[in-house]
Amino acid sequence: MLSSLFIKDYALIKEVTINFGSGLNIITGETGAGKSIMLDALGLILGGRAYIESVRSGSSKAVVEGVFKKELSPDSRLSEILVENEIEPGDELVIRREVSVKGNSRAFINDSPVSINLLKEIGDRLVDLHGQHEHQAILHVDNHIGYLDSFAKTHPLKQKYTEELNILIKLLSEQKEIESKRDELKEKREYYAFRLKEIDAVSPQPGEDVELERELNILENAEKLMSLTSSSFSKLYDGDTSAYDLVYTAKKDLESLAKIDSQFLPFLDDLDQALAAIQGSADTIRDYTKGIDLDPSKLELSRERLVAINGLKRKFGGSLEAVIEMREKFIQKLTLPTIFLNTSHELTLQLLNREKFVGKLQTNFH
Repeated sequence: MLSSLFIKDYALIKEVTINFGSGLNIITGETGAGKSIMLDALGLILGGRAYIESVRSGSSKAVVEGVFKKELSPDSRLSEILVENEIEPGDELVIRREVSVKGNSRAFINDSPVSINLLKEIGDRLVDLHGQHEHQAILHVDNHIGYLDSFAKTHPLKQKYTEELNILIKLLSEQKEIESKRDELKEKREYYAFRLKEIDAVSPQPGEDVELERELNILENAEKLMSLTSSSFSKLYDGDTSAYDLVYTAKKDLESLAKIDSQFLPFLDDLDQALAAIQGSADTIRDYTKGIDLDPSKLELSRERLVAINGLKRKFGGSLEAVIEMREKFIQKLTLPTIFLNTSHELTLQLLNREKFVGKLQTNFH
């Protein structure tokens, strides 16, 4: 209840103090007596807009102060607002508003400076100030629950319900965050599994790309290799004028010479070694020639495999070693951390318990 209103240097009023009694107070007077000015001054301490024109001519500032006496029950929203803003609630609130000719406006509640927004929020709960075309606060649907809570004295139950609801909301938020991380991990697992499957489809072996390149070079030149090895074998051993036949003939001549002059005997050992070397080389070339593969299908398969391996190298690091190393990393990353599963299970139990408890509070509250 408004107990008194002090107005100084506001509009036409130099200074006045108006005291109000309990019950209905009616202020009457002729037009121009100052009734509207008094209401404007009251609106100023309730968070109304301040105008420098409202400062009385010749004064530096206007001051309006109202004393409100009211039993503020601990379950009222007004008490909550005061406590939240570190203003001690009690049976009396002194609200003061100062407006300077420089355009500055200050507000105080029990001598504590407050913002205009807070002043308006508190003022809306103290006074229903309305005119011909304005609605009363009691008609605002948003205010009804507060009136009902105050009348039913359900503040302890409401406070407990709010606390449990906040815990439930926090748990739901944590669950949502964990599920989001789990979904993200699932997507990553699917990606790793896909990439691992891609590598395993080729299943490259260490050093295989180098071996394939060598093998492909041989297969692509198989006909040329066949021609050269055949020619070499013929010149070394199988031709009419092969190296083997020429050295063998030379050896026979030297044997005849050695029978006449023994100084030619050492050359016979050298020629035997030469014949053995030619024979060995010829045998190696002959065996190599037998192993030459002229099958075009094998050539195509080798090409396709080398293309597949080079494709993996481009995707996973540029070398076959990097591909194999990446495969091992994918296998490691495919292990799902059990912490998400355990945490999610614990949260689910907590949520069920909280939901049941909040449900009981709702039943009692209604």
